[in-house]
Parts: sequence; C-alpha cells; structure tokens
Amino acid sequence: MLALYKDIKVINGLKDADCDFYSFGTLDYQFADEFLVSNENYLTKSIETYLEYSPVKIADISKVQDFALKDGCFAKNVSKTNLANTLCLATSAVYNNWECLRYNKTNNTFLIFYGQAFAD
Repeated sequence: MLALYKDIKVINGLKDADCDFYSFGTLDYQFADEFLVSNENYLTKSIETYLEYSPVKIADISKVQDFALKDGCFAKNVSKTNLANTLCLATSAVYNNWECLRYNKTNNTFLIFYGQAFAD
C-alpha cells in the first residue's frame, strides 16, 4: 500500500501561493492529529458515528458543495478547469477545512494545489 510522504513525494504548492494560506505541519501530520490523536476518546467510544463523516474525498471539487473555490487558495500556475478526480483530505473535524492534491504520473508525485481554511 502506498503512503503519502513515505512512498510518494508530496509537494506543497500552497506554501508559495499568493493567498496567505497557512497550515501547521505536513498534510499527513495535520490529518493524523485532527482525526486520530485529538479525537481518540470519541473514536474508540463511537466508531460508527465517527465514520459517518468522511474526511477524505475523491471528486470533482468544482461540483461538491463542501468546496468554496472562490474563497480558497490555489497554488501558482495550476489549472483550475479540470478538477475531476481530486484527492482531498479534511484538515479539521469542526470546520470546513480541506487540502487537495493532484497526482502527476510523469514524476510520481502529488501536488497540494488547493486549500481552504475557514469556518463555514
């Protein structure tokens, strides 16, 4: 099984974007901290209801209500027209915060190309 950051290089295209997008740590760290470490008690007590909300989406983000593209942050020089099959990970269990990746099969890397961090 492939693992982000271990088997496939992940490039953070948002760190140099012109939208003041900030994230604490790498995407895998944020995801684990928010959904596993911080919610460990809730997860172990009620796994059925905890898993009702999917913190991972593979979708055309231009067609999914969770994504407010006009308010989010895109990496520089990224096409905003073909957004199908985008892998997105929630970075908050409370807010509608996401970071989305696009796979480049030519060099076997993922690019974090979109992020949104705001309360909904």
